[in-house]
Order: sequence, then C-alpha cells, then structure tokens
Amino acid sequence: MIDRGRSNMSWVRRISLIVMFGFGAALLLPSTQVFAGETLVISTIDTKVKKTNKRFRPMANYLTEMLSGHGVDAVEFVVETTKSSLIEGLKAGDIDIYFDSPLVMAEVMKDAPLRPALRRWKKGVAEFWTRHGSA
Repeated sequence: MIDRGRSNMSWVRRISLIVMFGFGAALLLPSTQVFAGETLVISTIDTKVKKTNKRFRPMANYLTEMLSGHGVDAVEFVVETTKSSLIEGLKAGDIDIYFDSPLVMAEVMKDAPLRPALRRWKKGVAEFWTRHGSA
C-alpha cells in the first residue's frame, strides 16, 4: 500500500499532471489525492500483462522524467487482470490514475469512487460515425 502521509498535492498541480497525459486515453481519477514525493501509480485492465507493460513502460519512464521536478518521484504502471482486483486497488488508494475504454470505465465506476478526467481519442479521432444500417 502506498504511504499517503505526506503533504497534499495542490489541485492545480494535479490537473497539470492530467493535462500532461496527452496520449489520448480515457482517464479516471480515484477520489483519493496524489501526494508530493511519492510514486504515481497508473493502471488498466488487461489479460496480456507482459504485452501491456511493454506497451506502456515508455510512457511511465517519460512521465517519471517529466514529473520528477514536480513532487513525483516515480511513475509505476500496473496491469490488473480482473475488474475486481482493479476496484480493490482503487478503493485501497493503491492506484492513482486508471485508464481504459469508456465501456469498461462505466462498469468500474459503478463500484469504485472515480471521476472521469479525459476521454479517449483513437487515431486522433474523438467521435466515430457509421452509416445507418451498417451494424
């Protein structure tokens, strides 16, 4: 479990952290706050743990470098394999930021104290259109 005994990170700094996540994934923030001088834990759900870790390790390394002067010592990426383990981590305060597709997020939000912060863009597009009857 992450030690939350340090001073509070201001909302301005926290919003700045969120804005830095310009990679286009949908993010959800637990109701707990990130505190200065600790590890920022980002998580998602996937059954392919090694592949997902390999995909997001560069992002975690980049964020560690970029946030080191802003009170965050490290960024850790955690892949949960089940919705229940993710919800448990969110409720315990072990996960600071969670991102996933909107459908999965809606399911997780039913059981965990989350607040949407950004929505996902896929290949630079925020909305998708289909022709009538093309289901």
